[in-house]
Amino acid sequence: MNTVLVVDGAAVFREPIAFCLRCAGYEVLSAADGPKAMRLLLAHSVDLILLDIVLPTTDGFEFLQAISSGPRLSPHILIVTNLDRKDYILRARELGAGDYLLKSQFSLDKLLARIARRLGESKRPAVGPRHGRLLGMEECLKRVQSALSGVRFKEPAVKVISAVLSASSSPADFLALVRADADLCRRVLQVTGAPGAEANDLQGAVEAVGVQSIRNIVLTCLVAGVVPSQFSAGFDCRSWWRSTLGRARVAQEILDSASSAAAGSIFLAGLCCDLGRIVFHAHFGAEWAEMAGYPEAQSPGGREELLHTSLGITPRQLNQMIWRQLGLPDAVRRLLGLYHDEMCNRSGSRIEPPARILCL
Repeated sequence: MNTVLVVDGAAVFREPIAFCLRCAGYEVLSAADGPKAMRLLLAHSVDLILLDIVLPTTDGFEFLQAISSGPRLSPHILIVTNLDRKDYILRARELGAGDYLLKSQFSLDKLLARIARRLGESKRPAVGPRHGRLLGMEECLKRVQSALSGVRFKEPAVKVISAVLSASSSPADFLALVRADADLCRRVLQVTGAPGAEANDLQGAVEAVGVQSIRNIVLTCLVAGVVPSQFSAGFDCRSWWRSTLGRARVAQEILDSASSAAAGSIFLAGLCCDLGRIVFHAHFGAEWAEMAGYPEAQSPGGREELLHTSLGITPRQLNQMIWRQLGLPDAVRRLLGLYHDEMCNRSGSRIEPPARILCL
């Protein structure tokens, strides 16, 4: 029986991988850092190492150097990491790594096939019961796509949004579209508490709060109509909505634009910039609960970071899928993309003011 050593600082990735490999018939050892991995390597006959570059105390490159300069050891080495950099790939190969697999493209079948090929196995071992919490990006995307099927702004909503974001649309045109959607009109009147709810008369609401506030309420009602309503235990949906509405409203106030279209665009972007979080709380509840047992999950935001690591999909990727599925206007999606670039420090140029305002 071949022995595989899994070296990864994140228990959320290390332990499910070890479980799956045992189900596939391998003898499995695991370590969270380089020193422990070296002790296991010296004490056991290891055939293959799955190694992350990012490790506590010593990184994966230092571990590779220790193997090459230490006692005569010759296990096969597969790098499994989030670091997608050509210089890292080249350096890993120079230090003896035979393969380089990105966690963001993780697939259990792909991993097992590469292990079998490296070990010279004529046939990949059959996989036993899979660990239900380890999805990988492909399975994750399938579940997200299934969850989002049918979740899209319907044609009346698209027309209303277009009117809000159009510089050429008059308040009368916008209000006429809202009146044409009886359910939307009823919800808007309920929110404002204005008279005329039974008659779907928006005039009282406009006089009470103003056209721009009606635009904001309409956009909020439309987004609320497409987001999930059932969530994993422990998720505070009201807090999420308070944060979301606060971000959208403050961004609009800071922008202080005389253009109703610009004000509408940044308000809608504020409502949609964190939809990924509410989606995975709604559709990955079992995985969310599983994260509670890992030490890394105890830090603020740690469980969400670990969940995205284990699923192999980033918040930005998940959000982009949702934005496309909803049919958000290109201008709003572009603004949201700039916002996420800035939040992830990925932008190499000066960010545009509206996106920077969302970051504030």
